[in-house]
Amino acid sequence: FSKFELEFVDRYYLGFMGYLKVVSRVGKVWGSLPYPMLLNHKGNDSYYYDNKAFNLMNPFEFVSDEQVTLMLSHHFNGLLMNQVPLFKRLHWRSLVFGRAAMGRLSPRHEKVVVLPDGLPEMTEPYVEVGAGMENVLRIIRVDFLWRLTNIGPNTQVFGINFAIQPRL
Repeated sequence: FSKFELEFVDRYYLGFMGYLKVVSRVGKVWGSLPYPMLLNHKGNDSYYYDNKAFNLMNPFEFVSDEQVTLMLSHHFNGLLMNQVPLFKRLHWRSLVFGRAAMGRLSPRHEKVVVLPDGLPEMTEPYVEVGAGMENVLRIIRVDFLWRLTNIGPNTQVFGINFAIQPRL
């Protein structure tokens, strides 16, 4: 088998509007493999924010042999929060973000190993969006997340995540 993954990361500074961070990934697997060796979309089932994962997706919720992901986050650097005197004094910073993934799974992999129940193919793009505050007490980030697609009966649609991000 052959596996190819490419990641692009860039930050675009927008003057007083803050900056936009873009992370995009593409990946493809050639050959027949069992599902643990395919491209598993990174999920996060904890309350700690993971900037490289989909925070409302469970680990091993989706698997693909071709995938494209896009993660955007816009950090306002005080553009909104500096309008409120208390938040300006606290130096809180607001941000919004969106994450999307699309993948495809070829049926040739089922010949190697049958996929377990609950590990479906991604039939529509996975999308989650959120808003948050950073620089709370100078080290804490709090995010509010919403899952927009691939919603099932036992799917978590809303979540609150925390992270420790010291700003020096």
